[in-house]
Order: sequence, then C-alpha cells, then structure tokens
Amino acid sequence: MHAKPGAKQTSILGFDDSKTKNAVIISIAAPPEDNKANKELIKFVSKLLGKRVLIKSGANSKLKVLKVL
Repeated sequence: MHAKPGAKQTSILGFDDSKTKNAVIISIAAPPEDNKANKELIKFVSKLLGKRVLIKSGANSKLKVLKVL
C-alpha cells in the first residue's frame, strides 16, 4: 500500500506495479501528524473490505503493509 496523506479526499488512485513497490496507491484526507493519516487509512480500507484491518509494517512510512483480519 502506498499512502499519500494530505489529500482533499480519501480514495484509491490506482496501482503501482513496478518491481520495487507493487502496491495500491491511496490518497488520504488527513495530515501525516499524530497518526491521523494511519487512522484514516485503516478506517477507509476496513470500510471497503468490511473487515478489520491493522498496519503490519510501515506506520511511519508512505509504504505500508496491511493485515486483514
């Protein structure tokens, strides 16, 4: 997952299929401060999938690995 915080709205922008990323790109309508962008990302993906989601790695990075429970 590649997160882009500070956007006007939270939405899926596309997919980066390069060898280094291979990730879904999501814009996040929250600033990257005080864990706000991470919380918004978890809320958005959880709602899309209808399942609980956790950040497995990358909490302080734009590239994240999510775990669906």
